[in-house]
Amino acid sequence: MISSATRRIIALRGQRLLVRTSSLGSSLHSLPSAAASGVSSSHLPSYHDGAPSSQFVINQKCLSTVAAALDDDDEEYSDESDDDTVNSPPSFASMPSLHPSSLHAITQKLKLSTMTEIQHKTFDAASSGKDVLGRARTGTGKTLAFLLPAIENALRLGRVPGPLEQQQQQQGNEMGGIAILILSPTRELAMQIHNQAQILASSHANGGGSFDDNSCNDNNGRGRRNKGRSTRMVSQVMYGGSSRNIDIQKLNDNTPFILVATPGRLIDHIENSYVGGVPFSELIGNVTVTVLDEADRCLDMGFRNDMERILGVRKLFRKMAQEEGHWRGMQERQTLLFSATLPKDLRAIMASHMRKDYLTVDCVHDVDPTTHTNAKVDQSFVTLPDANQNRWISGLVDIIEDIIHIQNPDDYKVIVFFPTTNMCQLFSHIFTNEYKIPTLELHSKKSQSNRTVVSDKFRKWKKGILFTTDVSARGVDYPNVTQVIQYGSAENRETYIHRLGRTGRAGKKGRGIIIVGSKSEERQFVKN
Repeated sequence: MISSATRRIIALRGQRLLVRTSSLGSSLHSLPSAAASGVSSSHLPSYHDGAPSSQFVINQKCLSTVAAALDDDDEEYSDESDDDTVNSPPSFASMPSLHPSSLHAITQKLKLSTMTEIQHKTFDAASSGKDVLGRARTGTGKTLAFLLPAIENALRLGRVPGPLEQQQQQQGNEMGGIAILILSPTRELAMQIHNQAQILASSHANGGGSFDDNSCNDNNGRGRRNKGRSTRMVSQVMYGGSSRNIDIQKLNDNTPFILVATPGRLIDHIENSYVGGVPFSELIGNVTVTVLDEADRCLDMGFRNDMERILGVRKLFRKMAQEEGHWRGMQERQTLLFSATLPKDLRAIMASHMRKDYLTVDCVHDVDPTTHTNAKVDQSFVTLPDANQNRWISGLVDIIEDIIHIQNPDDYKVIVFFPTTNMCQLFSHIFTNEYKIPTLELHSKKSQSNRTVVSDKFRKWKKGILFTTDVSARGVDYPNVTQVIQYGSAENRETYIHRLGRTGRAGKKGRGIIIVGSKSEERQFVKN
């Protein structure tokens, strides 16, 4: 039950509130008034009809979209840049080397037609086996930018769906086992990557779906390779907090062609697990394509030693394959690394585990995406009165009600970030039970199964509200988010920008609002 102290805070919601905001290109706007003070929690005010009240005043200022000092010329990194050197990406159907099964998944299941810039610039080099360093803004299709060429290159080198011992059963240069390994820093991002990987893999049914002489007969012999095979291509995901035994059971039932994992769980299996009598480390050692997604965040989360260990296993098995003269599919290993920044530790990993002739694909046009926000996202901040702590709850209530009743009544999809799990829990309880505004709740204290259900539900919702912490700040794609609200200043500039990156994705417009609790916090926010 909600405490009596909290009830008293909510009941004082109606006191006059002067809110200062700063917005990009916004006009003067008023939010609805709260109810008169002294109302008990059992008679909390409902949202009123009619024009917004002047009791809730917003003064507009100007806030730059740039989080650091820059030139006045924004065109270099704007999504609507007029730079003629950047050509429009082609359609997926126009790519002659794209496997027909992958094309079917993209156009018929994912309903995509045109490649994004990062997908186009990465595909040819990565699908031919070249190591690639990719940099791109959030929401630009980065996941497909490494999944598609990874599958193409693995198939090109003779990897086939099925268990590792499949290599002894084949007459030609073919090999089963895990072909593609994707490392992700968080469970949520790992699940998101796995979902897209499974869609692609499902169109490669029966060992590739179209792997017969009629559907795919290219110069690499893919049309001949898998004829008559019945093993399905699948993806599997592993992360901490889930059952290790279930991981092993799935590996035994159907060896995945694509494995998505968090570093900690993967190390756990490397050190302790066997699959069909084969050490799990051997499965990882024989991976052909390794993808490091959000590599800088992996380092931020303390995974450097784990990353080095995992890549070291692969390096050891590659050396053994070369010394023993195994076929090229075991000797040729590829690394695709995607990272917003290139810290010193990451450059050291690249030097040890990537070829010197790796290709850099930079789609942020020499602008660090961790210090620059999306030009399609309008940003505002709201300053609560220093002396009125009672507005800490009702101020957010008024902002949310304005969004769902006036600004976007038909298609609102809002994410609210809180600095702590306890605060997220409190506000979720208040909104859902006291104000009867339904919200989803996602944070680290929720079980993994609950987090998965909530993420999937919000992803599918046409409209709704998600209360969360920084577990949702980076790498997670929720389609069509209209507003991102940050309650309190972010820990740093990078966190603020990644939170904001949940809206304005895939070329759409969005809006960001940050709520600060004092003028001093306002000054610090604007400064940073």
